[in-house]
Amino acid sequence: MDQGFVKHMSIGLYFRWDTPTQRYIWATKEYPETGLSLPPLRPGLYDERDRNFELSAYFKTDDNVSFDPFMQYILDWGSCYGQQRILDAFCGSGGWEKWVHSEMHLNLQHFVDRYCACWREACVYSNAPKQKADLLLSLEPETLGQPLSVLLELKVELVETDRSRVSEFRQAVTADIRKIQDADLYRVPPGDHPRVGRPCHAYVVALTVTDNGDRAMTQLGMMRLEPLRQRQGEAWPFNVWWFRRVID
Repeated sequence: MDQGFVKHMSIGLYFRWDTPTQRYIWATKEYPETGLSLPPLRPGLYDERDRNFELSAYFKTDDNVSFDPFMQYILDWGSCYGQQRILDAFCGSGGWEKWVHSEMHLNLQHFVDRYCACWREACVYSNAPKQKADLLLSLEPETLGQPLSVLLELKVELVETDRSRVSEFRQAVTADIRKIQDADLYRVPPGDHPRVGRPCHAYVVALTVTDNGDRAMTQLGMMRLEPLRQRQGEAWPFNVWWFRRVID
């Protein structure tokens, strides 16, 4: 799989695992969406043998476990802090959501391919002018159809894991899902707020630390990131769950 591109069935784009950087990268060519013809050779591929090797990859998904390249960026971001730092933030007084927002705003850029800029508390919702997006990232596309921006609404599991706090966490995630489902984005934002590039991949992202949090997200039908097969067995600091809507 190290050299092969695989099509993400939800996003419709090809990506591959890059061993030197230990991350997924997007394909640099647009591949055909239909038919049985092979995709064009990428620069650096010289014969059919190379092309067949490139296409030998596959990606396994099931109903509740899947992969999204941007969610892998978030997991890589969290992993750089280590389990203990994440646990300290999770158990800290006042919760850890503001810490996640702040740290991700500052440091997520180091894990995102095609990164251009990142804004916090951006005014993007034309149907709800008083609401703001937790994070908005601008990206440089390499192929047709890749997102020009990524919008993130972030929620984290609450430190107290009794039933009342789990319910509160689930309700907060549900509210963000409705927010994204109903969202209309400004074509021309007010004031000096950033313009949202289109297509925009709008996500609700939930980070969980306990089994109670995982069960709550499963009940909502959220997708959970499956750790990369090359890196299974590593100690991940949290689980990443998401809901995504593409806004053209």
